[in-house]
Amino acid sequence: MSGPIAAAGDLLIGVRLAVGGGRRGWARLLLTTLGIGVGVAVLLLAASVPPALSAQQARQRAAGYSLTAADGAADRMLLARDAPDTFRGTELSVVHVEAGGPHAPVPPGLDRVPAPGEIAVSPALADLLDAPDAGLLRARYPQHRVAVIGKAGLSGPRTMLAYVGARGLPRGNGILAFGRGSTAEISPLLVALLVVGVVVLLFPVVVFVVISARLSGSERDRTLAAVRLVGASAPQARRIAAGEALVGAVTGLVLGAAGFAAARPLAQWQSFAGVTPFADDLVPSWPLTALIAVAVPLLAVVATTAALRRTVIEPLGVTRRATTARRRLWWRPVAPVAGTVVLLVLIRQGVVARGADGGRMPLVAGILLVLMGVPAVLPWLLDQVLRRVRFDTPALQLATGRLRAETGPPARVVAGLGVVLAGAIGMSTLLAAAGDRYQVAPRQPAAPVAVVQVEGEPSAGLAEALRRTPGVLAAQTLQRYEAVATDGSGTMISLYVAPCAALEGVLGRGTCRDGDSFRARPAWSAGDDDLAPGAAVRVVGTDDDSSGGVAWRIPRTAAGTARAELPFAGLLATPGAVPDLSRTQAFPVLAARYDPAAPDVEDRLRTAATAALQWRAHLAFTQPVVLTGDQKPYQDIRRGLLAGTLLTLTLAATTMVVAAAEQVRERRRPFAVLAATGVPRALLARSVLWQNAVPLVLAVAVADAVGVLLAVLLLPVVGLPVRVDPGTVGLYSVAAAVAAGIATALTLPSVVRATRPAGLRAE
Repeated sequence: MSGPIAAAGDLLIGVRLAVGGGRRGWARLLLTTLGIGVGVAVLLLAASVPPALSAQQARQRAAGYSLTAADGAADRMLLARDAPDTFRGTELSVVHVEAGGPHAPVPPGLDRVPAPGEIAVSPALADLLDAPDAGLLRARYPQHRVAVIGKAGLSGPRTMLAYVGARGLPRGNGILAFGRGSTAEISPLLVALLVVGVVVLLFPVVVFVVISARLSGSERDRTLAAVRLVGASAPQARRIAAGEALVGAVTGLVLGAAGFAAARPLAQWQSFAGVTPFADDLVPSWPLTALIAVAVPLLAVVATTAALRRTVIEPLGVTRRATTARRRLWWRPVAPVAGTVVLLVLIRQGVVARGADGGRMPLVAGILLVLMGVPAVLPWLLDQVLRRVRFDTPALQLATGRLRAETGPPARVVAGLGVVLAGAIGMSTLLAAAGDRYQVAPRQPAAPVAVVQVEGEPSAGLAEALRRTPGVLAAQTLQRYEAVATDGSGTMISLYVAPCAALEGVLGRGTCRDGDSFRARPAWSAGDDDLAPGAAVRVVGTDDDSSGGVAWRIPRTAAGTARAELPFAGLLATPGAVPDLSRTQAFPVLAARYDPAAPDVEDRLRTAATAALQWRAHLAFTQPVVLTGDQKPYQDIRRGLLAGTLLTLTLAATTMVVAAAEQVRERRRPFAVLAATGVPRALLARSVLWQNAVPLVLAVAVADAVGVLLAVLLLPVVGLPVRVDPGTVGLYSVAAAVAAGIATALTLPSVVRATRPAGLRAE
């Protein structure tokens, strides 16, 4: 038992040295703690995403419903009518509800169904309604607010949801029970994007944790030499170093956990892949938390022990063998070659493109192996350049001389930045290619027409209210019918009938005569209508059986298209162009032409119509919904991954600042001696810049090659054509270089302090 007990004693000595090593020991511990703490906070955030997603999906299912026929259960039914709304670009989910009886289901998050004249809103919508500049929205929903929807009825803290009590809702369909919702399935391509993004963003974090554990190497070596001087053996010195690293890892875990807890409330302002979690949803899963708690200290200990494998610790100092041994190349490409093989197998099998679960773990392994090529190849490449290239300027000679003496730390620091750059290139190329598939139609210029479709009896004063709305140029009433083909195909087209004065007001043109007809088609509508001019049809009311109706033939003069900006497709006709329809029931349609440059004109139109008609109003603008299907999840994923890339790049720059400042602090004695002998401070500052610039240039070159390789492999893996944009590669390379340059510039004040005469004092 003496062996384990002795080893434990050595670890405890390392702990005591870490916490009781004076000012320098505390500084060394602080640097390690900060670096590991930031990495742990990011890892805990990533471990919280799956539980947060599960919690959101559970609430979505609990609040979901489907409309069903009454079938004699009217007293147990909640009548509902969805009325999606928009206020200044923010989408609102509005549901008008009416209890069919005392046993009607209550929406989750509420104690009762809002009565007519009452409204229940989500906290986010309540804040929006209470905003000083939301008068238009308050006028749109003047009902008495009786409740704020609880968490059980919301998918996230920013959900804009309202239940509005109504009267007279249609009795045909309703809600018998909540909890019958389902979550939308996203495409295999989007799943693959998520997998790639998570791996690309988290792997650099692990690299930074390892780098942070190996900070202050020179200070640690001097401490170990002192330990050897008092009688410790070389194995004992290594165990003592492991104990020091263990303390930094544990304090980093504590700091990271505290930082994660403090940052959780900020999560409700961010959205990733459609997930906007509540703060208390962000609870890391216990298996992942345990893995982080074990893996981070283990990584720190292994990294510290590995750093000493080529170091001879003697009682009177430390000798490094790295200056005489050449780095071998044969094993360094093994990881990227293996990753390439794995991804090529996935391309051949096509499992990722089909969405098979079995392809996700090989995809993760392949990406990790390819990215490992950056930290594996960069030290060897730096060593080869330093051996073969000679520099003449004094600043470059000082920088390369330092790099030749110890290539490991500079290579490790820029390798972390290189991993971020390679991952960003591969991921951005993948996002750009996926963007072609989920192309969002460009928003057309706002067109001067909106339509209010009214169910039931029309509001007598609505047309006049619209005319009085600021920005509205004209408002007219049209009668809507349906024209059904008589050839039995069932093809139909909407028919809008109004006098010339009304049509001229809507169309903004004065060339109409009674008997004219026009074909209307919005700019976003694709293709021609099936009912061509001259087709025989029956004109029916919108509630009539299509088997009856009044016979009519579409005029051949209706071949021309009316204003392409109209928000509806169909036929516009004057009374003289259609048969007598006095016995056919039509729905009134209020059409308004407005000035798109007028402030809040679309919101004013929505407010005027909704305040007057509530659930009976439906507004159709010329700009259709541009996000459909997987487009919105894609945009959420894209924003989240780009934000994550920015965060990881910031973490890389921060690590470079800490590591560069530590390198300057370790060299304060040589800097002070050089300054005392007359070497200008500007020359020493330039040497520090070159000391980071030389490895950085090589890191960017390696990262560009690895990133392009990763992109070329990932695109066919997910079923997309191979296309690499050189501009994207160059943009990310410049961004990485700028971040590294800023990080290096922040260390220049440390160079000035290190060259002061006080640095000549003996220890």
